[in-house]
Amino acid sequence: MPRHFEHFRRNPDDYTEEDQREYPAMIDEWLAEGNAVLWWGTDYYLDKHGEII
Repeated sequence: MPRHFEHFRRNPDDYTEEDQREYPAMIDEWLAEGNAVLWWGTDYYLDKHGEII
């Protein structure tokens, strides 16, 4: 999961009220789509097939 999603899940109070309303849906969508992040010197965002998006 992207770092900003992980940070939000651990520290939702660090975010605005608008972000607190929107982030849960964005995280759910990210997970439902089967996306992932590979950290290998930089962040590579992958779809459920392992393709870089």
